[in-house]
Amino acid sequence: MYVIIFTISFILLLEIFNFLPTINIDFQIKNNQIKKIDKFNEYSSDISFEKYFDPGRLYTNEMYNLFIIKNNESFLVKKDEIYEINEPFILKYININEKNMKYYYI
Repeated sequence: MYVIIFTISFILLLEIFNFLPTINIDFQIKNNQIKKIDKFNEYSSDISFEKYFDPGRLYTNEMYNLFIIKNNESFLVKKDEIYEINEPFILKYININEKNMKYYYI
């Protein structure tokens, strides 16, 4: 009986310790992105728009109906990703739920 309890406890502890380093790495990646974002300029809008931008970097921390349009191709801007765009582009926002949207650009 004790052998079974010990074995199950050992396996559970081993699985927990294998999972913990992954959490720490994800947290460090988020902290690095937050430090990089501090240099960005913050913009917000509560209406739909279509704006022309020069090459630069773009980031948003929420999922919005925000699209990058370049070379007649459209890309949905995903949450928590920094986009480095090397050519002029159009940023298009479609406001469906009348929510204030924030994006960061440098």
